[in-house]
Amino acid sequence: MKEHPEAPYFDLRSRRGSWSARRSPTSPPTGRTGSRGMSKLVYGLDVGTTKIVAIAGRVDGRRPVEILAMGEAPSYGLRRGVVVDRESATESIAEAVEACGGGSLRGGPVSVGIAGSHIRSLNTEVTLLNRSRNRLVTERFVRRLHAEARGTSAGEEEEVLHVVPRSFVLDGTEGVRQPVGLAARRVTMRGHVVTGAISSIQNLLGAVEDCGVRVARVVLEPLASSEACLTPDDRQMGVALLDVGGGTTDIAAFVRGALTHTAVVPIGGRASRPTSPTG
Repeated sequence: MKEHPEAPYFDLRSRRGSWSARRSPTSPPTGRTGSRGMSKLVYGLDVGTTKIVAIAGRVDGRRPVEILAMGEAPSYGLRRGVVVDRESATESIAEAVEACGGGSLRGGPVSVGIAGSHIRSLNTEVTLLNRSRNRLVTERFVRRLHAEARGTSAGEEEEVLHVVPRSFVLDGTEGVRQPVGLAARRVTMRGHVVTGAISSIQNLLGAVEDCGVRVARVVLEPLASSEACLTPDDRQMGVALLDVGGGTTDIAAFVRGALTHTAVVPIGGRASRPTSPTG
């Protein structure tokens, strides 16, 4: 089993039809701070079966993401969300990166979306005893619960992509969403764990890095789509999101505000596509 640097499931992502504003870059975006305070640049890359989208934006924590640049290109070298021709995939990714300003994405860490039939998810439950003197649950203790869930949820050829807490149980009290600062001796985390095949992840990241792009994290596409499309009320009432792409259909389901199921079905809007521009 191998672990990937974990990313919150709400990381910035570019998803089909999710963005309301699209701008063609006249120059690569810069990291200058504006008059409203500190801001930072964020980058996303959606490597789909039929289309690749690269995006650059600015966030300051007080308003929606400001889209600075976006580029897209036809996708070759992928089948059902999985890289099958690394050279063709790299060329397609490079074309989208150049359309987004090129150097901007190569200069900053990028969040890369992932899908494919190799993705697996499961709901898990882990329990640890809190041995601190005051029994207060700390962020460090919650990280230990995450590590325990990662260590028991993936097979030898799988890599953990996300551990998303659904709820906590503190000394028998169920339904706790934020345990930090509360006192408890026995703490259980009920979480949703997403894994992927190590080889498929390596092939995708290899194609991206061949373009000179530095990967910061890998984000499951249906989780990114849910953050872009769903409101907190949607999640609380219960909802299933289906994102039908060219080669896969992404699914994310929420019950009472908690993520309960994710899946990537290897069926999309297009039956087939050549794996190379000449094929």
